Order: sequence, then C-alpha cells, then structure tokens
Amino acid sequence: MSESGSKDISRPIWKFGHFLTHAPLNSEHVVSDFLDWRGRYPEGPTIRTFCHGNRCRGERTFTTRWNNIDEESHGFLTCTCRDCQEYKKTFAIIGWSDSDSNIVVTKIGIYPLEAEPVSPYLRKILGSSFELFLTGVRSEESGYGIGAFTYYRRVIEDRQSELFKRLMKIAEAVESDQREVDALRDASHQASFSDAIKAAGSHLPQALRYQGRNPMTVIYDVLSRGIHGKDDRECLSLAHNIRIALLDLSERMDQVTTQRNAANRALTELQASLNPKPASKTDAETGAGNENRTHRARRSGSATRSD
Repeated sequence: MSESGSKDISRPIWKFGHFLTHAPLNSEHVVSDFLDWRGRYPEGPTIRTFCHGNRCRGERTFTTRWNNIDEESHGFLTCTCRDCQEYKKTFAIIGWSDSDSNIVVTKIGIYPLEAEPVSPYLRKILGSSFELFLTGVRSEESGYGIGAFTYYRRVIEDRQSELFKRLMKIAEAVESDQREVDALRDASHQASFSDAIKAAGSHLPQALRYQGRNPMTVIYDVLSRGIHGKDDRECLSLAHNIRIALLDLSERMDQVTTQRNAANRALTELQASLNPKPASKTDAETGAGNENRTHRARRSGSATRSD
C-alpha cells in the first residue's frame, strides 16, 4: 500500500460497495473496508447497479472480484450480473494510505462507460434539454467536473419553468395551502431561475422535502455560487450531487403524482359502487321489444295491402 501525505481528502468514510456505485471518476474517498483486518484484499462487495444486458435491462445485484491488483493497490475489479451472468463492468481502482493511516481509494476508469437510463417522468421535465443533460452525465462519468457542472446548470436554468409548473400541480394535488400553490405558480412564470426561486420562496410540498430541506433552494444556492476558484475535482463532486438531487426529486414527484392518481381512481370507483346507476333493459328485453315492433309493423303492412 503506497502512502501519500499531501492528499487533501474529504470526509466522510465510505463503504467500498457504495463507493463503487456512487463515487464519480477521479474523486478520492476514505473507504473503511477496502482491506480486511489482516491488511489483505477481501472478496469484492455485492452491489446493486443497472444491468444493460439484453436479458435484464434493469437494476440487478452484481457480484465482484479482483482480476488483478498489485502491491501498490493498483487493480481491476470486475462486476458480474448475478441474474444473466453475461453483463460485466470493470473498475480500475487505486488505493493508498494517507497521513492519518486512512485507506483512500479512487476510481480512474470504468468499462463500459454507460449511463443509467433516465425515468420517463424526468425526460418529460427535461424536454428539449434531455440531450444536454446526457452530455452532462457523460462528462461527469468521464471525470470532467467543470463541464458536468456547467451542463447541469444550463439544463436546470432552461427547464426551471416546466419544473416549477409540475411542482405547482403537485401542490394542488396534495391540497397544499393556497399560498404555496400561488407561489409555485408565480415561480413557473418567471424568466430566470433566480427570479423563480425568489417567487417560490421556501414553498414546496412536504412530500418532496429531504428531512425538512428544500432541494430547489439548495440546488440554486450551489449553482448561484458558480465554479469560480474551484478546481475540476471540486466541480465533479458538486455536479454529481446536483444530478443525484435532481434525480431523487423527480422520482419523488413521479411517486406522489402516481399515488394520487391511483387513489383518485380508486375513490371514484368506490363512490360509483355506492350509487349504482338504474339498471338498463336487458338484451333479452330489448330484443323482445324490437321483435314486437317488427311484428306490429308487418301486421300493419298486411292490413294496408288488403285495403
């Protein structure tokens, strides 16, 4: 295990499995279980990530194993989908000891470099900016922090009106205070993200908050400070967290919308069952009536011809 006392490492401490699935490329993290208690490399962790194999195309459990790792802790870790046993992903890993004897790990490569699919709900929000968002994802996964940050900021600024419009509709659906609905409606009509945030203030449906925090204001505060004076590694961490916050917010919005729609349908059907409509004539009755009318018409026609 090599040592480096000059590294400025951010905390907190990560588990190796979480590091593999969540840490951006070239970001450095203290990992608690990279080595076992004997200082040896244990079997790789079991992780959950997206399988792009034709038989899966969804989140699956992956087993991991070291392909090759040298005494300097430079190695390759291969992950295999437990379901299809066909799709594999390989990480290039470097580890070292810092001045405090912590084990620091970074990912310097992933193959194949494939982004997880974006939910249909978020695609609707992103609209014409979807390709720009994907460019940001590719920049992030390639370790280009400044580029990823810039792309994500552009996407959010371009789509802020649609985002606040959907937040307003959710506030109406969950029967939020009218002041909250009006504030979010006003925000959706603003031309800039900063004006929209000012109009919305602290208003956001409780179901979309994170432990009481408003993700929209947090994202805005980070974007408004910009990247001046920050290096690529700092921007990479910020970009990664912006994407995760945006993905999670859209998932919460989708869940609330889906649940409310399902509940509305269920209640409508229950109410209908309490007040059933009067029974209409049966097919047999309708058929008999038609037959009688036809018979009477024939009799009338016969009588006319007799005259």
